[in-house]
Amino acid sequence: MLTKTGLLERAKDAVKSFSGGMKRRINIACALLHKPKLLIFDEPNVGIDPQSRNHIFEMIRHLKKGGVTIIYSTHYMEEVEALCDDIAIIDHGNVIAQGHLGACSNDLLKKQSIWKRTPLSTLNHWNMSKKMLSEKKHGWVLETDHPLDMMRTLLNRQAKEKSFDIEDIEMMKPSLETVFLSLTGKNLRD
Repeated sequence: MLTKTGLLERAKDAVKSFSGGMKRRINIACALLHKPKLLIFDEPNVGIDPQSRNHIFEMIRHLKKGGVTIIYSTHYMEEVEALCDDIAIIDHGNVIAQGHLGACSNDLLKKQSIWKRTPLSTLNHWNMSKKMLSEKKHGWVLETDHPLDMMRTLLNRQAKEKSFDIEDIEMMKPSLETVFLSLTGKNLRD
């Protein structure tokens, strides 16, 4: 287990001298000793370095391939997208959505987005609704129920007006975080 968790070289060291990531990995080693069929991970990557995080991800993927069922609880949606097949979104103690990861994202949030790198003044000139726009990576995300139509409109206007250049444009599927926030709200919780 020490070899699997990358801790063999520290076998004789006291656990109290381990870093946070090493302590998480030794916890996993202990959990694996009896070759379980089910493992429950609760926030296994909180406060650890990227190397330990990646090592834990690889261990989880290896365990999944080996037939171990894994329940993974986290607030980090990118971890869910990277590791999980099926999800359950829990809000105030109730399951408010569940199913296959891809199906949930598509079913729960019909709107897709187009990301476009262009000055905001161009989009204002076209009278784009502020509800549709959010800033991301030096460009703008336009939310729409009809992304292909929106992309066609943007390209036609650019060709017709020639008043701006499109540096980049891409269609984006909603992230799990977008789905989560649309279901649970964006207000702060204490």
